[in-house]
Amino acid sequence: MAGRRKPGERLVELDLARELSVNRALLREALHILERQHLVDLQARRGAYVRPLSLKWITDLFNVLIALSLYAVREMATAPVESYIDTLERRADELSDMIDNPDPVAFALSMTKTVQLIARGSGNEVLDETLLNLANHSVWSTMWKAPLDYRTRHIRRETARQMKRVVEAIRRHDCNAAVVNLGQVLEDDRNRAIASLAELRQQTEEMAALASLRQAAREMAARESMPVKEVSAKHR
Repeated sequence: MAGRRKPGERLVELDLARELSVNRALLREALHILERQHLVDLQARRGAYVRPLSLKWITDLFNVLIALSLYAVREMATAPVESYIDTLERRADELSDMIDNPDPVAFALSMTKTVQLIARGSGNEVLDETLLNLANHSVWSTMWKAPLDYRTRHIRRETARQMKRVVEAIRRHDCNAAVVNLGQVLEDDRNRAIASLAELRQQTEEMAALASLRQAAREMAARESMPVKEVSAKHR
């Protein structure tokens, strides 16, 4: 996600098992899951390789989630169920209570649960299940383990206010207002998260380049300190 694993890089099972402190059978099962989610390629007798995961692909994932979420909120506002609205209002209150919480990941998790509730409140079981599966996708769940959004009090406050407006629009059966307000929240979220990922990948690339320079400098220093006879022998 952050670019620490390069596209096409081979994933050595033994090394990964040691790094993660798991047995190889469990690791293979995890790799098969990642293959189904198009994150790695498993090649017979060659092993696992990292598939390219571009920012465009991640943006497309966001856009699919946004489109489905907006359809869900329109459906919920068309025929709202009072019990779901009450629960949604409590979710919005929880977001307001978390404005001063310095943990952006917790706020992001609460936002995800709020959107999932809107999907359930739409009354469309297929839509609810599809959004849930996307939210449980390895890319999505891994991405939100890092603080990609909601990192400032101002952003959390504005997001909580917008979600209050979404609830109010649903109560009024105002489909357009519900879509507009939720759309603004989710699109801003997408833009900030993609910007954070781009910055994170840039930092990773810079650290890798710096590590390469340091390694080259160490090798050069080692060659320069090599005894003259040894150097001469190497060039015969």
